Amino acid sequence: MAAAGGHPSGFDYVRLGLAIGVLAWHTVVLSYGLTFQNEVWAGPWRGLPDLILPMFFSLSGFLIAGSLERSAGLVPYLILRGLRILPALVVEMVITACVMGPLVSDYPLSDYLADPRLADYFLSIFGEVKTDLPGVFVHNPLPSVVNGQFWTIPYEIKCYIALALLSLVGLYRRRGALLGCALALQAAFAVRAWFGPSLIWAGVPANVLFLCFLFGAVLYRHRNVVPARAGLAAACLLLTAGLLYLHHGPYFVAAPIAYFTVFLCLHNPRRNVLIRHGDYSYGIYLYAFPIQQLVTLIPGVETWYDNLLLALPLTLAVAVVSWHGLERRVLALRCHIPAVRQALDLFGEQIRARIVRGGDRQP
Repeated sequence: MAAAGGHPSGFDYVRLGLAIGVLAWHTVVLSYGLTFQNEVWAGPWRGLPDLILPMFFSLSGFLIAGSLERSAGLVPYLILRGLRILPALVVEMVITACVMGPLVSDYPLSDYLADPRLADYFLSIFGEVKTDLPGVFVHNPLPSVVNGQFWTIPYEIKCYIALALLSLVGLYRRRGALLGCALALQAAFAVRAWFGPSLIWAGVPANVLFLCFLFGAVLYRHRNVVPARAGLAAACLLLTAGLLYLHHGPYFVAAPIAYFTVFLCLHNPRRNVLIRHGDYSYGIYLYAFPIQQLVTLIPGVETWYDNLLLALPLTLAVAVVSWHGLERRVLALRCHIPAVRQALDLFGEQIRARIVRGGDRQP
């Protein structure tokens, strides 16, 4: 990391590659429905899509831990997370609900606007995920789902808050304590695996994604002592692949997949035109699913590769617009965070002073 100025290009390539991987995986369920997707999960290739989200959360844990350390306190850290996530999310939801929805809905416009599901849809902004809009995509192979990718939002929010709490109580600053928290949670998952059902056809449990995030943060805190070894990374990848095919193995993939992901990210190849001009991964995450559902409405688009060939360039184009038109501009506001923090500190001091004066006037 030091040799690359603290930001190897591998992080950008892996982040973009994983976002495209999510899009590619969704072509299966969006083209053929849940039944066919479940058949894929039960087949020999299920390990490939199983890697995507654990790698995403491991990468996020490593990068968000770095953001926490660079932030001058928890308030700037939380503001930065809000700036990165919320504005683009809100805009995507407004576009899908207020522009796309009325255009493709089977409902008349008056019925669409009066349906309570329209208002409920915006609860996803607060972590209560709602993925359907009135009369939208009801005849698609995966019916009535506008933003199926949003199910990860509550887990991401919990990861950010958990890291802030670990910092607040002092566990994050103590590397050994942070590692102990990760190992304790892994032990808890081991107990759950012992008494729980087989996961061999169910994929990685959502709660394990939190552990992937935590091990990513552990690696960042130990970045000066953990060796970067190609052989160890290969062994971690093979171990992860093997665990995914064991009955309770997915409960134990967090540590090896986190090491493999970070090792992969530490490479620093030359940045191509996509990587050099922006971070389009979040835009791909936000817009891929509804665009893929729209593509499914086109006559003759029936196979997964039809969906991929049409949806990928469209999604990438929208992600580019989202980055340059919104995300980059919002992130530029972080230069004002010190002033916001100073104002909040001043407000807190005034409140405390009033409380103290009020107490002094008591008989």
